[in-house]
Amino acid sequence: MIKQILNNRGTTLLELVFYFLIVGVVLFVSMNFAFQTIDLSRQSENLHELQANINFMSQKIVSVVRTADSIDDGNSLFENDEGKLSLIVPDSAASPTKFYLSDGDLYTKEGLNSEIKINSESIKCTVLRFQKITYPKAPDQIVIDATFEPRNTDIINLEQTLSFHTSVSLRKL
Repeated sequence: MIKQILNNRGTTLLELVFYFLIVGVVLFVSMNFAFQTIDLSRQSENLHELQANINFMSQKIVSVVRTADSIDDGNSLFENDEGKLSLIVPDSAASPTKFYLSDGDLYTKEGLNSEIKINSESIKCTVLRFQKITYPKAPDQIVIDATFEPRNTDIINLEQTLSFHTSVSLRKL
């Protein structure tokens, strides 16, 4: 009898079905995990690009505002989502220096030089708002609000929006 049990070691169809079912579940779970990891990587890249654009834009505008002599109110547009800021700077070749939004792109223009786009091709600026605050016996202050988001998103859950808010004072009264 023991000899008969030892000789009967063949695999049944039911055992094969269970084997393929287990392997299929393991492959499904591992592929799902891999796709989630790829999605998180894309989200991380989007977020990094947004943060880099915000950092570059803020440094550029803040440095110019801090060194500006005054604000050109006639050529500036405050309290608007497509705001414009025109600054009178000490360097006459770069005066006035302007910052403005056009078709989702953020531009700067120094004096008579040509305009320069600040944001990258994959990022758009949806809101650029300037607010001028004036106090007696204090330098003028500019409050800057901007919102950035990716231009093209392949997957809906990769849509990310980051906002920027800061306040900077001019150097002179």
